[in-house]
Amino acid sequence: MDGPWDSVDLKPTVKRVDVWEISGKPKGQRLHELEDDIKLATRQIYKCCHHPVAWYNRAIYLEELGYSDLAAGDFYKAILLCNAALDNVEETRAMGDYVRLILGMGLWMFQPELWNQVTAEDFRAAIEDTLSQTRIRSYDQLTRCMNDMQAFWDLYHLGEETVTKLFEKIPSDLDKDTAESLLARPLQAVDALRASYRLWQKHSGITDDLQLIETMRTGNSYSRQWPWLRKSRLRRSKKLLADINREMEKASDGKLVVRNSAIRDGLGGDSKESPDVLGVFAAKDIAAGDLALLDSTMLSALDYPDTNSCSHCQRIFSWPPTHCSNLNCSTRFCTDLCLEMASECYHKPLCGKDFSWMYTEGEPRENQHAAIMLRIIAASVQRGCHPLEHTLIARLTATYAGDKLEGYSFKGQITTPHRILEQLTIDPFSTPHFDTWVLRTIRSRLMTNMLKDHSRSRDMVAVMPLYSLFNHSCSAPLSYRRIEHHEGTSDLALCADVGIRRGDEVFVKYVACEDGSEVRERRERLWCWFGGGCACERCAREAGDAGEEGEEMEVGEGKGRS
Repeated sequence: MDGPWDSVDLKPTVKRVDVWEISGKPKGQRLHELEDDIKLATRQIYKCCHHPVAWYNRAIYLEELGYSDLAAGDFYKAILLCNAALDNVEETRAMGDYVRLILGMGLWMFQPELWNQVTAEDFRAAIEDTLSQTRIRSYDQLTRCMNDMQAFWDLYHLGEETVTKLFEKIPSDLDKDTAESLLARPLQAVDALRASYRLWQKHSGITDDLQLIETMRTGNSYSRQWPWLRKSRLRRSKKLLADINREMEKASDGKLVVRNSAIRDGLGGDSKESPDVLGVFAAKDIAAGDLALLDSTMLSALDYPDTNSCSHCQRIFSWPPTHCSNLNCSTRFCTDLCLEMASECYHKPLCGKDFSWMYTEGEPRENQHAAIMLRIIAASVQRGCHPLEHTLIARLTATYAGDKLEGYSFKGQITTPHRILEQLTIDPFSTPHFDTWVLRTIRSRLMTNMLKDHSRSRDMVAVMPLYSLFNHSCSAPLSYRRIEHHEGTSDLALCADVGIRRGDEVFVKYVACEDGSEVRERRERLWCWFGGGCACERCAREAGDAGEEGEEMEVGEGKGRS
């Protein structure tokens, strides 16, 4: 955040509702001031990462900028640091003592007159009062962020117990009316949930109450490209492209190659992504019925852990499983090959650690996302690289076109990743590699490229490293096939439905596009990928016949995830 910014296309991640008199998006001079404020606050965090006021200050600026999702992460860190210093719990006592020391040194350096005017006990009370004020204000702002994102379920489940804990020691300058108002916010969330339930029930078409409640569990925020994100992390390097093509050559038996797609010609020169739109092309003629690609991934997860399935590929065991050499590790694999792949990619930081809490304390959908995030974090730690520079994340792109809403869960996007980092002995406060904006960027890329498989008894999600590079067409020549020895795994096989000529770009279908499907229906289903209507050759032709040309994108083909 402290590097150069490109604020031209800056957009907030929330559309605010003035429930608590929150201002709109800053403009003009204030926008430049906020940029400077955030850079300065970030540098202060780098220098003193366990100072709760530093996190609080940056969160305030991020919230004003319209990044409530990022502000929530910083407010949460401020609360955790205050908790460590105020609660005197054995697990966090060392960190709490350090936080008090930092605050004390700050008061001594910037308010030296206090030493001559107060006793040591008064000085300790001043530190405690600062902590209490910061904690209450952080909670106050955190609840505002939850409201911004309409995460009323999360707002309620922050809970009266947590809120009461925050107000055990009310600072001397905080009036009780304010405290009571803050305590009432979870109850306000209940009213908002009831109103949302009635609206969903009326307009969503969902008749199953359980399904409706599940739908309402998440709030919403917009997927955005952060203005401070380095251009090098928005482009696939020549080295990465060479590595991808080596993988593609092996997985396709030399049939496919990755290079710049013709789609980029229709994106316009002002698009940040236009020079880097990749596509998959036929390196040789592919006959109808041929296996074109067999893609394997380390990023797959079931909806809850299954001791009868391989941890790596999710295959159900039909023979005795394989274990790693660590007797304290309960992870099991179907073959030595899966164990070898896991050990090479991500297993070493996880070996012997128990992450079963992710499944016992969360919702199935968020559990799957958390499990995949866990592997990305572990893979980055094992390789010793920034997670956005890991080969599996660097190749992926997210959809930023239009206003794409992503579900928001405070637990799934803030507290669970924080706990994962702590269990991996990574300090979430001192490691900018895993700052909230980095994790949000990873999640956006994963969500854009995530496949769901409901064909087995257990729901599975996966992010495929090579399949994710294909662009979409509603008349794509490839389709999924089940092949021997790979059924029931996360492996993905693509076969040619028709002959494909050498040099042609090869497309896939992101959603089922039956021959009789209506162009309007297909475009609605594909909107979340394109931020507009699909403009593949089939859609353009059918839209022209139906007089719907106005819904096309301005590009010449349905822009994919590449």
